[in-house]
Amino acid sequence: MVKRNRLLPSGHSGFVRLDLELALFIVWLATHGYAGSIVGGQFGYWLIGALAGLLVSVYPSWRLDTLNYRGGGLLWLSVPFLLTLFFLPRDSAVRIWFAIAVCAFPWVLLGFEIGFRVRMLLNVNARDYNGQTALMKAASEGQTERVRALIEKGADINTKYASVETALTNAASGGHVETVKLLLDCGATGGDTALVFAARDSQREVVKLLIERGIPLDGMDNNCRTALGWAIENGDTETVELLTAADRGDTPNSA
Repeated sequence: MVKRNRLLPSGHSGFVRLDLELALFIVWLATHGYAGSIVGGQFGYWLIGALAGLLVSVYPSWRLDTLNYRGGGLLWLSVPFLLTLFFLPRDSAVRIWFAIAVCAFPWVLLGFEIGFRVRMLLNVNARDYNGQTALMKAASEGQTERVRALIEKGADINTKYASVETALTNAASGGHVETVKLLLDCGATGGDTALVFAARDSQREVVKLLIERGIPLDGMDNNCRTALGWAIENGDTETVELLTAADRGDTPNSA
C-alpha cells in the first residue's frame, strides 16, 4: 500500500507520487552536495553537503513525509536553494555564505529533533517543531508497542495538531490496523475523522475496522471532506462499496 504523499493533491497515482518524492530527494542531496562543493571543494561535497542532507533524511524518526512538513515540503526548498546557488555570481561572498547556510540547514533540523527528544524526557507530551508529540510520531509509523508504552507513561492520546489530526488519524492514514485498534481500546476519540483519513489514503483494512467499531460515517477533515467524498475522488471503488454498504446498515465481515 502506497502511503499518501502530501506533496501532491489527491487524484495522482501512487507511482507518480513516489517518482516525485524520489526526484525531490535526489535534488535535496544534490543541492547539499553542490553547496558543500562551494564551501570546501570535493571534500566538502561529500562531508559537509551530501552527508548533511542524507543524515537528516535517514534519521530514524525523520521520514520523507516528515521532511514534507505539513504539505509545505522541506524537500521543495532544495529547488530554490539550488537555483539560487546556480545563479549567484561565482566569486560572490553572498554565494559562499548562502552555501554555508544551505549546508547548515539539515544540522539545524537535526538540532530541533534532538531538542525535542530532550524535552520529551521531561514531558511525554512535548511537541517537536512540526507540532507532533512522540505518541503521534509513533502512531504514524505503526510502532504499536511504543504507542502502548507512551500511553502508559501518561501521553495524551487525544492531543491534536493541524486542527484535527491526532495519533489516531496518523495511524489510520498509515494503514496501521493494530495501532488503530490499540488507540481505540485506550479511549481515543475522533474516530470519524480517522475514517476520513483512512479513506483518503485508501487504507481499506482500517476503514473496515472503523466501520466495524461503529464509527460515524459523516466525519470531515479540515477541508470539509468526508470519507465517501475522498473514496469517490480517488476512484477507490472497494472503499466506496464499504462505506455505502455501512450507510445502508450492512456491517463488513471481520478480516
